[in-house]
Amino acid sequence: MKKANRRAAKKATDEDDTRLAGGVGGTLLGASVAGPLGAIVGGLAGLFLAESVNDKEKKTKRVTPNKTKRMANDKIIFVAFAIEDEGQRNLLKGQSLHTDSPFEYTDMSVKEAYETGWKEKVATRIRRSDGVIVLVSKNSLASTGQAWEISCAKEENKPILGIRAYSDDYTSLSGITTVAWGWDAIAKFINGL
Repeated sequence: MKKANRRAAKKATDEDDTRLAGGVGGTLLGASVAGPLGAIVGGLAGLFLAESVNDKEKKTKRVTPNKTKRMANDKIIFVAFAIEDEGQRNLLKGQSLHTDSPFEYTDMSVKEAYETGWKEKVATRIRRSDGVIVLVSKNSLASTGQAWEISCAKEENKPILGIRAYSDDYTSLSGITTVAWGWDAIAKFINGL
């Protein structure tokens, strides 16, 4: 049952990430070629193509041998971040998908703010996670949502790793051990869960 839930969570997250990558890529390409109007058209085209990729992957269900091996060790991680650092959260997820990355995880972070009952929904995601990565930056100091997520993770006794969201930002959060962003530190944390 737990494995089925993890697979479903990973599938939904991967589809969201493909859409996001398609939309962002199309927007950037469109903007560089044709300015603001090109960005709009490119973003829509990117979303459409990403959805086509998701549909095609659903039909083929082709998995590379390397991915098969890595999926067996896949961990569910909740990423707590200030909304101003969403781009860094996207980079962290993208890093885990890199073929040379020594770690892989299913991201349970909140990608859109919940209208109602957000604390209950986030608490459920944190409970389902094997561990929590906190992206620490100066923005963390004013982020009440991220502070609540960290508090919830501590109440649930989840292992927590703080990562500097930016190399030149040495902000510290009470009770969070923060390390420099690097594959080795992240892999050691995730593989130790």
